[in-house]
Amino acid sequence: MPTITLSKVVETVPLEDLQLVAAVKKKLTRLRGKKYAIYKEIEGIEKKLEPIRKALPAQALDESGLTRMRQALQKAVRQKGHRRPSMESLILEILRESNDPVSINELADRVINERGYRTRSPNFKNQLRVLLYRNRKGLFRKVGPGRFVPAQEAARVTPEQPA
Repeated sequence: MPTITLSKVVETVPLEDLQLVAAVKKKLTRLRGKKYAIYKEIEGIEKKLEPIRKALPAQALDESGLTRMRQALQKAVRQKGHRRPSMESLILEILRESNDPVSINELADRVINERGYRTRSPNFKNQLRVLLYRNRKGLFRKVGPGRFVPAQEAARVTPEQPA
């Protein structure tokens, strides 16, 4: 097997490639240093958490205990008035702001994009459609195919006439 010396490598490899390798090596060394610093920081945090872990009952550290603690925190936050607005109130706000009847697709887009509503529903538009058509609280009125207005404003909007 032939021996490759550094001088042969320098002669055969273009200077740009050698500079690139040097830059990558420098970056790798810097990232390893950051990684080491992060590990040291995590180690320090773990040391600070140890007395807290010892003070907590054992069942609080398992998954079901964490779930119960999370639920208790969510309940406490709800009791302090930090609830997110209901879907109906968001829809009503959007309908009141709009001068024209609003379609279900537009409502869904505006609820999610403008109001920042977060949903886990795989079909949010279907959920919205059901809420609007059931209309249990009488807040909305259908004035055209898939188009809605607030119930108070339904009198000023005439339904679309078929051609």
